[in-house]
Amino acid sequence: MATIKDVARMAGVSPSTVSRVIANSHLISFETKKRVKKAMKKLNYVPNAIARSLARKFTSTIAVAVTTENRVENLHSVTNIVNGLEQAAQARNFNLLLTLSRSEEEGREKCLRLIQERRVDGLILLSSIHNPILINQLMEERVPFVLIGGNDQHSVPSVNHDHRWAAQTATKHLYDQGYREIMLLCSNREIDQQKGVLNGYRQYVHDDRIIESSYAPDQLYSILKQAWQHKQFDAVLMTNPFLLLSLLHFAEMHQRSIPSDLGILSLYDSPLLHLSQPSITSFSLQSIEMGKQAMNLLLDSIESPTETNSIDIRLKSELILRTSTLRQAMA
Repeated sequence: MATIKDVARMAGVSPSTVSRVIANSHLISFETKKRVKKAMKKLNYVPNAIARSLARKFTSTIAVAVTTENRVENLHSVTNIVNGLEQAAQARNFNLLLTLSRSEEEGREKCLRLIQERRVDGLILLSSIHNPILINQLMEERVPFVLIGGNDQHSVPSVNHDHRWAAQTATKHLYDQGYREIMLLCSNREIDQQKGVLNGYRQYVHDDRIIESSYAPDQLYSILKQAWQHKQFDAVLMTNPFLLLSLLHFAEMHQRSIPSDLGILSLYDSPLLHLSQPSITSFSLQSIEMGKQAMNLLLDSIESPTETNSIDIRLKSELILRTSTLRQAMA
């Protein structure tokens, strides 16, 4: 029976290179993969996944940690991210272990237990608010992991949307449509996480009009009303589509026509925005691609730890133009 050394000898490579080809590593060239696979076929070599896992002390399993603190409005994005994670993991012969937690503390305990018991090879941390204690522990223990989402405090592998670029592009679009008094509307929890949004917004807006609010419709409407009385605005850039209903109610009560009197743009897309009357301009996030890149980044870091130590990937989203900001088209 042929061994991995026989394949390596026939292909003219090292046994470790054969292992990487079997794992479908992105670090191996197409020509080398082709040569190794040809040798495997000629020798009738079939990798034994269980034996390989035991020999290399790999489980071929990646844990994806999600907390239920991810709010309902994020569920569509989370589902697409996990879809992308699964696609990339399967392509490289890895499995996913999804772990759900009700709090950051519970999530930290579950992740550390999985690592200590050697049940997984690495972690994907998917949460609206990352656990700094867990991150520091993982860094100290040199555990392979990748963050999905905000990463302003740690130099670690991460994948995120380019919030600064999106906010800058959104604000420029509003300016191009003739809006000048642009307000940034954030939830209480998002404002500290999205420094990139603030930086992008301030590229065009020098007189900040930033409102923080909860998602409670009555409270948000009251805050919008107070802001209007203090200083009127002609456009709103919102960080979450679930703020829309209060905005539409405000526009109706103050007889503001959309988009001629008031422009509305969301940094995140949702079916709610497409079906709304009028339809709302927004950004289409690459959530599936985010999952794929995060998984490949993690698997690369497992295979070559020093080469992906602090990579930070920022994905640009697509601006989808809809009625709510097309003021010039109506002129």
